[in-house]
Amino acid sequence: MREPSRTAKVSVTASLLISALALRWLLSEPARAMRFGLMDKLGYASGVFCAIGAMGLSWAAIVAYIGRKNDWSPRKCGLVASLSFILLGAVLLVAIPSVSSRASSLVICSASIIGFACRKLAYPELTQEELYAPEPPLTLFSK
Repeated sequence: MREPSRTAKVSVTASLLISALALRWLLSEPARAMRFGLMDKLGYASGVFCAIGAMGLSWAAIVAYIGRKNDWSPRKCGLVASLSFILLGAVLLVAIPSVSSRASSLVICSASIIGFACRKLAYPELTQEELYAPEPPLTLFSK
């Protein structure tokens, strides 16, 4: 895997920051206090899903880069991405004092998708069977 350019690194970091700020604004009290019609509610839900998706994909790209650089296994790479996204979502949700439990469950449920995206970004050459294959058993003597 070749080293990403500085422009790619900056753009992924900027997209993570912008989508996190957008999600923070969408889940804040002034945005939720507006009066909505049916189409406005659908647009609002689409905006929340889009912000979570952009933030998650940016986070998966960052963790995939770190995982390939540190030579993590696909399973460890996906697990680190999922757990760190849950932690990132918890920090974001704690920073917003008036967030409902539905928003926190949405961030937690999207963590498994983020882990899958991280595995596919870090190891695009592996098939589904290879990604989910069990770890080889421990042996006393190497071959």
